[in-house]
Amino acid sequence: MHIILYKKEAGLWGALEVDVNNKNELKILKNEAAIQQEEIEKKLNENRYDKVTHSLTYLIRYSLTHLLFHCTQKLAEEKYSLRKQMALDDAERNKLDNLKQEEKEQAEKEVRHSFTHSLTYLLTYSLTRLLRYMRHLRICSVRNPKIRQIV
Repeated sequence: MHIILYKKEAGLWGALEVDVNNKNELKILKNEAAIQQEEIEKKLNENRYDKVTHSLTYLIRYSLTHLLFHCTQKLAEEKYSLRKQMALDDAERNKLDNLKQEEKEQAEKEVRHSFTHSLTYLLTYSLTRLLRYMRHLRICSVRNPKIRQIV
């Protein structure tokens, strides 16, 4: 075991032991040494407590600042992502609305065409039947060449 002691004052030490013949003096020296040791330990504990408190305070401040920064950054990213997604959804919705409108217009056009075609066929058929019937009854003669073709 090696013990290193540093001197408070430069000089030669006479002896490392104390010569005390009286037990009461030895007891007093031991008590004083114990009190001094307690005071030294108390100061060391206070210094340790202060250092730990200071370190923890710094660590907590740094952690909270770091956490706040990351949370703010994450919220900004989420906000940006949400807006971007909403824009994509809006574009998709507009595209679908346009397709629906085009399909609706196409269907209406087909219905009109079909209705017009059916009505034309029905009128032509009815007119042909009427003219044939009138001709059969000899009520009218067909002089118009276009009508004559139909009959």
